[in-house]
Amino acid sequence: MKSGIRNALAALAIVAGSSSAGAGIVSTSGAVQFVASPPSDVSSNQWESNTIIRAFDEQQGLTLPQDVAVDITLPGTSPGATTDNLSPGVIPAGMIVNSYALHFDVNGTRATDNALEATGSVTLGDDILGLIVISDNLNSSNGILGLPGLTYANGPDHGLEINPAGGGTSDFITLSSDRRTVTVDLMNASFSDDVRILTAVPAASAVPLPAAAWQGSIILSILVGVGIARGEWVRRRLS
Repeated sequence: MKSGIRNALAALAIVAGSSSAGAGIVSTSGAVQFVASPPSDVSSNQWESNTIIRAFDEQQGLTLPQDVAVDITLPGTSPGATTDNLSPGVIPAGMIVNSYALHFDVNGTRATDNALEATGSVTLGDDILGLIVISDNLNSSNGILGLPGLTYANGPDHGLEINPAGGGTSDFITLSSDRRTVTVDLMNASFSDDVRILTAVPAASAVPLPAAAWQGSIILSILVGVGIARGEWVRRRLS
């Protein structure tokens, strides 16, 4: 009977551990810092810091109403030595995703040759589907993935400068081989550097049950597990 109880408790742990929005941001390093509540305006020259790359949650558990274009879908560093090393793709409508933003915007406006550098990383608890780093795709996804009521940059210059020939003025971004960590090395002089990260929502947590429903599932799992174990115990005694 003990094995049946153990199985029931295992089922309890699985149900209780489910989350409607996935695991979210697990950790940050270097200049990247998580901010729970961004200001109402994150357009260029509004949320500035010479040393901090802000990370914040956007839409969580969102069923995409339309296809979303992304710029990086494969692990690796962009740009490479001779190419931009982008791997564009489309996340289809109907997929359930979480969205996160990275934002770096130095104080005031500086000459390009006086740009400031910041490096760091963010690790997510769920697999990364794609990264949006080019201004056009950031602009077109603001209304879908951005936080309601938040003002975003909407011009041609707030994406990353992915330029293998750019030398010290290029931004670099790396998607790890396990698809859980994004590392950035950003050079910023005037317009903000923005990145959007899209992760998958685990199937078990995509549609959260109401509290009463999952509590009922837990109780049912325990009763079924105990019942099976008790039946096995009786059968053995009779034989």
